[in-house]
Amino acid sequence: MSSGYAYLIEHINLGSNCFLTAYFGLLLAAHLFLLSYTHLVHFGYAWCLAMAGEIVGYIGRIMISKSSNKTTAIIMDSVGLNAGASLMIAGLYVAAARVLKQRATNIGRTSPGLLRVVLGINIASIALYSAGVAIEPNGGSHYQTGKDLAIAGTVIQLALLIAFSANWLFSWRSNHRDFCPAGQTLYYNSFPAAITLGMVLMVVRCCYRVALQAEGSTGKLFTHPIYVGILDSLMAAITALIMTVFHPGLVERYGVKRMSPEESYY
Repeated sequence: MSSGYAYLIEHINLGSNCFLTAYFGLLLAAHLFLLSYTHLVHFGYAWCLAMAGEIVGYIGRIMISKSSNKTTAIIMDSVGLNAGASLMIAGLYVAAARVLKQRATNIGRTSPGLLRVVLGINIASIALYSAGVAIEPNGGSHYQTGKDLAIAGTVIQLALLIAFSANWLFSWRSNHRDFCPAGQTLYYNSFPAAITLGMVLMVVRCCYRVALQAEGSTGKLFTHPIYVGILDSLMAAITALIMTVFHPGLVERYGVKRMSPEESYY
C-alpha cells in the first residue's frame, strides 16, 4: 500500500464522514418516498441508487480508519463514491431528457434510444473506473494498469457530460421561451437552471477526479482532506440536495399549471 493511502488512513475525519453518511441516508429515504409518491421510475431508481452508492462510499471511508481490511474499505470508498456521483449524472441525463421532450419545440426532441446510448456509455465508464480502483490499491506491477483504467473511465464520463451539457445549453438557448414560459410558476421555470447547476457541479467533480487519478495516491489532491471535501463531497452533496428540492416529479405535479399525461417522457 502506498504512502498516500497510509497518510489517508491516519487523517480520516470520522465526524464529517459520519455526517455525510447520515446526510445521504436521509436523502435516500426522501427519494424512496418520492419514488413511491411520484412513480417517476427511471429518475427515481437512478437517484436512489446514487444515494446508496454515496452511503457505501462513506461507510468505506469510515472503515479505512477502523477496519483491519484496508483494501476492501478503500475499494468501497472509491467505487461507492464514484458510482454515487455517476448515477447522479445519469439522473441528470434523464431529467434533462424529460425537459427536452416536454419543452423543446423548435428542435428535434431527444429520443429514448439516444438516451439509452448515453446512459450505456455512462455505465461503461463506471465499470472502467471501478475495475481500475480495484486493482490500484494493491500496488505492484498492476498499479499503472489500474490507474490508467480509472483515468480512462473518468475521462470518458467527463467528455460525455460536457458534450451532453453543451447540447443541453444549446437547446435551452434555442427554446428559452418554451423552457421558461410566461405565466408558469417560478418553481417550474427554475427547473432547467437546477439541472444546469447540477451538471456544472458534476463537471467540477469529474475534473477533480481526473486530476486526482493523474497525480496518483501520493499527491496533495489525494492526501489532503480539504480538496476531497470541497471538490468531491461538497459537489455531490449540493447536487443531491438540488435534485431533491427540484425533483422532476414534484416539478411536474406542483410546478406546472397544466400538463396532460401524454406529455410525460416515459
